[in-house]
Amino acid sequence: MDSEIESKILGIISEIADEPVEGEITRDSDLLVSGCLDSFGFVQLLMELEQTFDLLISEDDQLDPRLRSVSGLVSFVQQKWIIIKDVLSA
Repeated sequence: MDSEIESKILGIISEIADEPVEGEITRDSDLLVSGCLDSFGFVQLLMELEQTFDLLISEDDQLDPRLRSVSGLVSFVQQKWIIIKDVLSA
């Protein structure tokens, strides 16, 4: 599951960056500091994550440091899915 999420995230980032990013960044590279995404690209990434993974990313979530790296994004998506699953099963 992790690799499927990671693959989708890398695809989104590649689309936004308009170039392949696999091999250019590590799982823990800061997407903003590395120059992979600028601030507009970061906002696009958040919107694409919401659509692709059927999530709601709040203003507070936007400050989560995990959103700055691929590994962090995978963790963030998984955590959101667990929360959604728990709410739906309650």
